[in-house]
Amino acid sequence: MSIYKFPKLIYGLLAGRGPYTGPYSIQLDLTNACNAQCIYCMNYSPLGLEKEYDKDWQKIRLSLEDIKKLIPEFQKLDVRIVTLCGNGEPFMHPDILEIVRLIKSSNISCIVRTNGILINRKIIKELFNVGLDTIDLSLWAGTAKEYQQMHPQENQDTFHRIRDWLYYLNELKKNLKRKKPEIRVVNVIGAYNYSSIGEMLSFAYDMNINYVVFKYVVTGSFKNEVAKGLELTESQKKELLRMWDLSCYKNRVRTNFYYFRKELKKSFIPKRCYFGWLYTRLKVTGEVNPCCGCLDLEMGNFKETPLSLIWGQSRYQEFRRETIASLDGEYFRHCLCTKICPHWYSNSFLDRYFKIFAPIRNLF
Repeated sequence: MSIYKFPKLIYGLLAGRGPYTGPYSIQLDLTNACNAQCIYCMNYSPLGLEKEYDKDWQKIRLSLEDIKKLIPEFQKLDVRIVTLCGNGEPFMHPDILEIVRLIKSSNISCIVRTNGILINRKIIKELFNVGLDTIDLSLWAGTAKEYQQMHPQENQDTFHRIRDWLYYLNELKKNLKRKKPEIRVVNVIGAYNYSSIGEMLSFAYDMNINYVVFKYVVTGSFKNEVAKGLELTESQKKELLRMWDLSCYKNRVRTNFYYFRKELKKSFIPKRCYFGWLYTRLKVTGEVNPCCGCLDLEMGNFKETPLSLIWGQSRYQEFRRETIASLDGEYFRHCLCTKICPHWYSNSFLDRYFKIFAPIRNLF
């Protein structure tokens, strides 16, 4: 891959005329099917969603042939990371292991975002051998009892099975002196589980987790009365911060809590967004979305038009121009990211440099 990837990204951003290289990261949705009903899930929560998806929607998935056609496009665009996830569970896709092999054999880093329920020691051994880079484990709990509360269709044995393959992976990495795949635990925090942040940190420390990502619950897909019960009250936020301060593990586990604390204060909504140069999402239907929060903004369909052409077309250019101008306009009225941005800390980092160089943009 080109050593000029980052200079091209920065140059394209500052010039504002368009990308001079492909996206750094791609989110590739594999399937809408899921084997879980997590409490905070925007697609499958049993608590009450504004939109219920039918069985036909749940059955949609990308074919292996679709993915084989995408790989050369990823290489052409010099993509560095592909994250396998989506509206469902990646391990519900029958070809998940072959898909990981295809990506890794193309010299592209691969992340799988999963609930971990379908993983076992055999699968871990295969993922280890093929060189998977990262497993993003969506857990939302630190104990078996809490896990069952957050995943009401599962029992406590599921938590123990997940812990078993984590133990096994740690043994493989230790015995063969390898660091990958890394494990990042993702904990979505809301009114149902905020009081267990200490147990989450303890679990991460005991299981040698590489990084813990805390995310504030997104309630936009829930019915109003349900949404109100999921968000933390001010007293609950104070209690969460108090428990964090009391935990003996807070400095022993790498986390994003510095940024999460800002999320709790609702001070994270960006004025501009730079992910039009860095990222794109490919859905199972072929739709190309410029952000995981702007689901109504379709840039094209990779099943009909090569991704490399969509990436540079005028519609995508318009999105980029709008995002570095302001996110307050009519263009973004349906975007979730204007209410809660999942990439706000990356955007904040880039915004500092953008402000510095903004006065010289006209020179490009």
